[in-house]
Amino acid sequence: GLTLKYQFPVGASQLHLDRARLEEENLLHAGQILSEFHKQTLINQGQIQKYGNKLAVSKPEEPNYYRTTHALSSRFDARQIQPTITLEQRDALKAKLDEMERRRAPMPPIASAEDRDKNRAILRRMQTKVAFLKNPRYTADRTIPNQPCPFRITPPEVVFRGFEAGGVYELHVRFLNIAKTGR
Repeated sequence: GLTLKYQFPVGASQLHLDRARLEEENLLHAGQILSEFHKQTLINQGQIQKYGNKLAVSKPEEPNYYRTTHALSSRFDARQIQPTITLEQRDALKAKLDEMERRRAPMPPIASAEDRDKNRAILRRMQTKVAFLKNPRYTADRTIPNQPCPFRITPPEVVFRGFEAGGVYELHVRFLNIAKTGR
């Protein structure tokens, strides 16, 4: 058997995962709990449906209008009509169709109705125009009548005399902010 750190032999395991015996002993099977939790997670993510397609379950394998009635079978006997395919051919065709259905690519997962509603709400919010309030310093009408200039400018006037066209002239002008807001 298996030995531990100090060479103590370990016997055979007493753990039995037989479902019938677990139910007899009123024990829980961890795999069953996890599979139920995993299924609930897939339902919440919208990858599988909570309630299966009830119409597909209630739908018979062969529709009623394909079943032969007594009148139809008596007509076949009177006219001596034989079926075009045998039962073996019918079973082979059914197996082929089932195989084609099995090989078909799976449908993409569909989001749950709750998730779709959330996504639509997010899209509506994204498509609405955002209108922020304009900063009062940048309003369209900057000139307010009877309000003094917020700057003290020295010298109050700049005059160039005796200049030539295309010449470069320099003069120092000083702006001092006298308003309470920074500019």
